This record gives sequence, structure tokens and C-alpha cells, in this order.
Amino acid sequence: MIKFLVNLYNSISDKLNEADKIYFDKIVILLLFSFIMYSQYRADSIFWNDKKADQLMHDNGIMQRINVEDDIMMCLDKIREKSGADRTGIIELHNSGQNLTKLPFLHFTMTYESIDVCNDSVDYISDDYKGQLVSDYSGIYKILRENPVFYCENLNIVKNRCSRLYKKLIRESTKSIFLYVIRDNDDNIIAVIYASSNTEGGINFKQCISTMSQVADDIKKCLIDRREI
Repeated sequence: MIKFLVNLYNSISDKLNEADKIYFDKIVILLLFSFIMYSQYRADSIFWNDKKADQLMHDNGIMQRINVEDDIMMCLDKIREKSGADRTGIIELHNSGQNLTKLPFLHFTMTYESIDVCNDSVDYISDDYKGQLVSDYSGIYKILRENPVFYCENLNIVKNRCSRLYKKLIRESTKSIFLYVIRDNDDNIIAVIYASSNTEGGINFKQCISTMSQVADDIKKCLIDRREI
């Protein structure tokens, strides 16, 4: 292509006198300059359009995640308000931060938590449940593998079989707990809905299990959707 243009230029230039050659050369230079500027503009335009598209995709991803997490928090608030619990949360099982894999889960983390902010005796505890080894809580894990629901209004029940959990709950002034298992389509436990009360028997069992049953599928979908964002 370049060789063709050079030959064309020489062919036309040879037929012109000196004055016309100067005028013709100016036109060629102007055309070359315009072509270079247009090419640069196109390159910049493509670059900024791609960058804008990436930014828009990033912003959309953030908004989708926020919306999903808002939905989860609404479910937790509903459970807490209906059951009389002081605290509700989501405990997710994971491997090195990756959720919902088909590999055995090594850790668990409380990823979401809702508390009664009007009760000054209740504080957030999710920081105490980050990256915990499942093996350290094997007692309660074995219970949850066999039972989709676990309710305990007297912590002495778990004192011997789940001593680490018992000690942690005592430090948090927890008197009763309710756990509801969420499984994936391969029947693996991927998360547990957590509810607790600082009052012995403070959780309304019927309301708690009814509300958790209503929102469990929504929470499961939210957790899976969040992973895919």
C-alpha cells in the first residue's frame, strides 16, 4: 500500500512544474498531517471508550453487590424482629476467601450481622468470627451436619461437646442460640443463619423457624449471586 502511494506521488509529481510541485507537496503534507491526527483521535477515542466501559462495568458490579447485601440485611432484620433475637447473622464456610466451592471447607466467617442497636448491652461480634477453623468447632459442625436446625436455650447443653463455642458465647453474654443450615445444590453446608439472645429462652422458636424458612432460599440465592458478580 505504501509502495503504491509513493509511486502515485512520484507519477503525479513528475508531470508538474516546479511551482506546482511546491503546491502539490503542501497538499500532500496537509493530507498526511490530517491522517495522522485522525488516527491519533481514533486511538484515543477507542482507549477512553474502553476505559469508560470498564469503569461502568466496575460501578455496576459494586451496585449489584450493594443491592445483594442490602437484601441479605433485610432478611436478617426480619428474622431478628420476628423472633425477638438480639442478634442475627450469616456464617459462611469458605476456603482461602473463596465461597461455594466443591472442596471441603476449612474456615468459616460471619459475613453479615444485624443487631438491636437500641439495646446497649448488645454489641457486634462478627470480628470474633473471621477466618475461624471449622476443625476448632467440630462439635457444632457435626451437629449441624445431622440437623438442619439447632436451637439451644440452655448453653450447658453444648458445654462439653462444643466447649470453644460455649466459652465464646459466654464471653458475648449470649444465653440462647438458633442455627439454621443452608446447603448448596450438592447438599454441602455453605452457610448458617445465626440468631442469638442475651436472655435465656429469649428467642421465639416458632417465629424464628418460620421466618428463617421463609427467607432461607432468598439468602442462598443472594450468596450465590454475590459470588458471581
